[in-house]
Amino acid sequence: MNLTDTEIAGSPVYYPHTFDAEADRVLLVRLSAADYRLSGFLDSRLLAPGMTGAWFDYAPVAVSAQRIVPRPLHLIFHTGHVGSTLLSRLLDEVPGVLGLREPHPLQTLAGMSDQTPGAEAYLARLETFLRLWSRGFEATGTVVLKATSIAGRISPDIFKALPEAKAVYLNLPAESYIAANLAATSGPADLKIFEALRHILLSARLGRSLPQGGSAGELAAIAWMVERDSLERAKAAGGRRVLLLDFEVLLADLEGNLAQVLRHFDLPPVADRLAKSPALGRYSKAPEQLGFSPEARAERIAQARGRFAPEIEKGLALINALQPDK
Repeated sequence: MNLTDTEIAGSPVYYPHTFDAEADRVLLVRLSAADYRLSGFLDSRLLAPGMTGAWFDYAPVAVSAQRIVPRPLHLIFHTGHVGSTLLSRLLDEVPGVLGLREPHPLQTLAGMSDQTPGAEAYLARLETFLRLWSRGFEATGTVVLKATSIAGRISPDIFKALPEAKAVYLNLPAESYIAANLAATSGPADLKIFEALRHILLSARLGRSLPQGGSAGELAAIAWMVERDSLERAKAAGGRRVLLLDFEVLLADLEGNLAQVLRHFDLPPVADRLAKSPALGRYSKAPEQLGFSPEARAERIAQARGRFAPEIEKGLALINALQPDK
């Protein structure tokens, strides 16, 4: 696949699916506007037989990125299992919005930051990918990128690179967060995926090594502590550019809080329509699955509080032991 600067810079049709930091290469995959809209995650789950794609050296892609005329790019950060995919899909229904859900290179860039924080090479590549993510189709007025939860730790660098960007940071209090993770179908598996990394991050933040492992409730507690730290760093870096939003509060007054999000992102005032969206009754990560209304979610969380009460207590005890001020 041979591409010109104009083809790369002019449209999000050629999506930067993967960044190989070691080889300094970018995998560009051809996507339509419908592909973006249907995709729950812009990672390996997106790839399908017959897709067109090819690897390119980073340097020429970076040159092409400098020619991009960027659209406004805003962000959804979140602590995990707090409704971020639902919010992203609802914003997809706003005229002129292009939603990007969990682009995998952002995780790779976060890893680069861990190894060489503030390094010129890392910051240059972050800027390049942010420019690539700011491209739009003809009808695109604003891009809203939903990050993977673990990538929230580089939000201060993103705010510095994008002075006009705003963000919503979805979150839950510790007890609700632990219950939500234990109740979610993919919750325990998701906790295991980032278990080792979160132990490293929390150990570094506390200044002492933490033992590996833990029960499900304790792993959820560690996840909450790590992601809460990222939230606090984002708020410190972004100030009023960051709207903190408790997911349970969002659901309690859906139309009112969606109106607040739309104002924050300078988007059309269509909260009344979004509050009636069919997306609210579907599983956001797999829209073909029905029965996921706010009421159904509340019922599942209530059941989880009873079923997993001992694990929730273990998690809260760990938070109190490690962070008594929380």
